[in-house]
Amino acid sequence: SGGLLMKISIIIPSLGNKDYLNRLFLSLQNQSTSLTVEVLICLTGANLHLKESLPTLPKNFSVVWIPSPVRGISQARNLGLQQ
Repeated sequence: SGGLLMKISIIIPSLGNKDYLNRLFLSLQNQSTSLTVEVLICLTGANLHLKESLPTLPKNFSVVWIPSPVRGISQARNLGLQQ
């Protein structure tokens, strides 16, 4: 009906702590929204293989994994903004 599609982007700087990311994904699973949600996870010095063991998110959520050199949380967040 000519309305704008709303999209939310969430930038998560992470050192790859599996327990933290697991809790994050479980929390995102419990969100009830019809909006499109993009989750940008800036992994600082971490292994991308851990994503295979995390819970599945609802279909309106997309996850973008961004490998980041170890430079700190603020630079990881800025890298997510550039995406």
